[in-house]
Amino acid sequence: MSQMIGNQAFPICSGNLANMCAFIESQLTALHISPNLSSHLELASEEALTNIILYSGLNENSLIHISFFILEEPFGIQIVITDDGIPFNPLLTNIAHAHIKMTVEARPIGGLGIFLMKMLMDKIEYKRINGKNVLTLTKLQKL
Repeated sequence: MSQMIGNQAFPICSGNLANMCAFIESQLTALHISPNLSSHLELASEEALTNIILYSGLNENSLIHISFFILEEPFGIQIVITDDGIPFNPLLTNIAHAHIKMTVEARPIGGLGIFLMKMLMDKIEYKRINGKNVLTLTKLQKL
């Protein structure tokens, strides 16, 4: 079972990334969760939002919606990010673990942010609903 605890929409412009991240940080701070859990959620969210801003094909009049949910059993936090950009499922991006071991010069460009999101979150879900990308990031609190 989950309960929504916060929701806000932001214009997609890159100047709003800091505002989006501040909103996420404020929601997490209000929950008094562990710094480790909070930092994982903040970093994964920022990576997702950066990808949306840079690659969604949306103009500055478009909105990104960020919603927060508390999961009760098991305890955790979900951040749901919704946009109406071009369809993009980050879960289909295949990033080889070998790229991590390569030097920066030899490593192909792109994909490490998605790899990082996958490593930090316990669960990531993507759905395309009514012409919108819906990305759900879930982090469970280990007791």
